[in-house]
Amino acid sequence: MKTIVCAVDESAGAAEAIAVASGLSKNLGLRLVLAHVVDGQSRSNGVGVGGVEAQQGGQRLRERIARKHNLGSPADHRAEVGDR
Repeated sequence: MKTIVCAVDESAGAAEAIAVASGLSKNLGLRLVLAHVVDGQSRSNGVGVGGVEAQQGGQRLRERIARKHNLGSPADHRAEVGDR
């Protein structure tokens, strides 16, 4: 299965990238993954309490972006904690 991974945040540049990635995904029948990395948190053996909160915040941001761009079920979503 071929996949497009599109990094997302709330910037204007990301909005353009999402539009392009979404169009390519639909037109070419490729899986679309929206990915957001919460910066400033280190990962070692799992995610600590602060990291869990940061990851949940990243997931909420990614869900807002998916709704804003009408990317429901065709897009997979990932929010990770680490270094961008």
